[in-house]
Amino acid sequence: MVKLKEDGMVRFVNFFTIFSLVLTGLLISPAVGADKGDLTGDSFVDIDDMAVIADNWLEDYPRADLAPISGNPNVSISDGDGIIDLQDFGLLAQNWKDESLTVSSNALDYCLQTILATEADLVATWGLENTPESTINSYSEWRIYWRSDPDYIEGWTNGFFPGCLWYMYELTGDPFIKIKAMMWTGRIEGMKNYTQMRDHGFVFLCSFRNGYRLGGPECAGFNDVVHTAASTLADAGYSDVVGCLESWDWGGYATKFTTIIDTMMNIEILFWSARTGGDPNLYDIAVNHAYKTRDYFVREDGSNCNIITFDESTGEPIEWECDPCEPWSRGQAWGAHGFTIAYRETGDPNFLETAQKMTDYFLDNLPTDMVPPNHFNTAEAKDSSASAIAASGLLELCTLVADPNDQERYYNAAKDILTSLTTSYLDGGYMAGGSDVCLLRETNGTTEGRIYADYYFVEALMRYYDLTGWPE
Repeated sequence: MVKLKEDGMVRFVNFFTIFSLVLTGLLISPAVGADKGDLTGDSFVDIDDMAVIADNWLEDYPRADLAPISGNPNVSISDGDGIIDLQDFGLLAQNWKDESLTVSSNALDYCLQTILATEADLVATWGLENTPESTINSYSEWRIYWRSDPDYIEGWTNGFFPGCLWYMYELTGDPFIKIKAMMWTGRIEGMKNYTQMRDHGFVFLCSFRNGYRLGGPECAGFNDVVHTAASTLADAGYSDVVGCLESWDWGGYATKFTTIIDTMMNIEILFWSARTGGDPNLYDIAVNHAYKTRDYFVREDGSNCNIITFDESTGEPIEWECDPCEPWSRGQAWGAHGFTIAYRETGDPNFLETAQKMTDYFLDNLPTDMVPPNHFNTAEAKDSSASAIAASGLLELCTLVADPNDQERYYNAAKDILTSLTTSYLDGGYMAGGSDVCLLRETNGTTEGRIYADYYFVEALMRYYDLTGWPE
């Protein structure tokens, strides 16, 4: 705690009197543009920050000068007003022990340490050379379930671990992490031509697109890989008659035209490619798929149907694999997030309406800990991946809606979800620890973790800080 000045006792007593009034709502500063009030840089607004205010009371101390100048068009409102007084005090009090700051650098630091430890262990186990098709399976023990089967082409999770590394590079700027991200990204390039696997968006946006976005000149060619993967997805999966993308072409689905709600996330690669120099026709394919999904997968109450098989000669649905009474929670998150992306890319209000409808259903059916069961309206085990995916989508949706009430509602929901997810698993939350190598537990109706849960958890944390300001 900062030491008070010579007359600190009187000021300390008066300060606490004023502070108690502020906290109880009797005095509230009218100033705008409030800083979070974390004056000590520890990601918490608490007694230590209050001491900084007290120690510099009625003085000009820029670090604690939270209240902005107002009424002067020549001065930015982000500048302080030159004195530490009640307005600065009020702004600090309004954010006193703000729970959003507990979703702080501690969570991303844990992600960083766990991801790097996993990468080192994978190299130690498998060496630096491995088949390009190798993928981290979706189970919690990344080290144990590392796959190296060159015939394994249903690897929709392949891009998530490289994507986690790219986010950690964005977080730290560490060139060592960039080298690792480039290495693991490069290993899956061969999948850009796979036609049986139809999750090219998951695989190549997380890995190559993030690398292109962050990697600089060394990764300039990554976007060509994304273009190829997008064209492969469209050429192999799209039907003009059905008007959407086929999601599977293996096993029992090889002779059917079957689509899943998840594919709403994969159409982003089509939008991206069309917008960044790829085939412009990919845009129309993405829009058509979104409309087909809206018309057949999204119910009136906003819940989702997760699997539909269509007649290839008529384009009409002939088989459903979903229970209208028990919607799939992760599918709900995929759909809400996917339609948010579709609106961002097109500006089509129909997609915004659908995104909000699906999002509202998801939020309205969450339990108090903000993590749903594997299927809504059941007593099944939890799926923290659904909440991680939803949180990431919410933090984009809150920036796209025009209504301030919706902006606040979606932002606060994302913050509440992240607060729950970042609570220790041992304390009743979902963030793993100890010997676990996953980031989140309790995914997909099991006690284990999933790599896609971890990726969207990291993405949500990164988006959260983009909106709230990065902690020191």
